[in-house]
Amino acid sequence: MANRKRAGYFAAVIGTAIVVYAIFFGYYTRTKTFWLTYFPNNTYQPASNLPNVDGQGQPKVVMVRRSGQIECFDVFYSRKLKELLEASPSRRAAITYRVRYRLRPFWIETLDVAGLGIEPSTSPYTVRGAYRNGNVGPGECF
Repeated sequence: MANRKRAGYFAAVIGTAIVVYAIFFGYYTRTKTFWLTYFPNNTYQPASNLPNVDGQGQPKVVMVRRSGQIECFDVFYSRKLKELLEASPSRRAAITYRVRYRLRPFWIETLDVAGLGIEPSTSPYTVRGAYRNGNVGPGECF
């Protein structure tokens, strides 16, 4: 009988520890800045099927970075961003994201694109689909 009480107590302590971990460490937000490389026109094959302009006539801008063995990319629509990147010799820009986690990334929000703020609109295709993460889970890119 004493062993059952100890086992029950031990299970309660472990269960409480798991709940506390999930509440305090499983739900959190981080701000991350990555350097992405611009791929002009339709030179980046995975994003080539997306529209070249959005509903306001803003041109497509594809930004790519490597994360381990995979490529992660994001698509924006902005004339200012395209002009900025085409004038840059490196064709690279910093993009800052706010990533919310529930034990793994579940919400990704763009905070700044190349110092232009949120003016370059994120493609609705990247928000809805797998494009923002290069057809992999967000945990692998963020």
